[in-house]
Amino acid sequence: MLRPLRVINLASTLTHYTAGLRLQDSLVEERRQGLVDDTLILLQHYPVYTLGKRGSASDFRTPQKDLVKIGAEICSVPRGGELTFHGPGQLVAYPIIGVKQAGLARTGLRSTFKQICRISSTSCHVECPIRKSHQFGRSWRLRVKV
Repeated sequence: MLRPLRVINLASTLTHYTAGLRLQDSLVEERRQGLVDDTLILLQHYPVYTLGKRGSASDFRTPQKDLVKIGAEICSVPRGGELTFHGPGQLVAYPIIGVKQAGLARTGLRSTFKQICRISSTSCHVECPIRKSHQFGRSWRLRVKV
């Protein structure tokens, strides 16, 4: 069964990572309360390095103070990732989905994320072929041509 998916496309401008995170947190809470439909946020970030729970300061190849000098933000995040860079020209998609309500298992999530990537590329007018990448574990690598 198809479910409504609201797309918030902010990709035409840059968004500070912390502002994007506040938006996500707000929408997650509204989704939990049933106040909004499943939502996909599309955006580009100002240069930012996020350091997740599995990351450490030793993951940086350039001293953090030098990255800050050239305008990059550095944010510790409460998620499971390691060190990740987001910046201008990189389309970032944040899906906020009621997984239980959608009846999605792990396999269903992968299929849903592939569909979300297709929606994202269509909304932003980019070609976005999707291929499974064993290099990145069970994630999906996107090759985008703008």
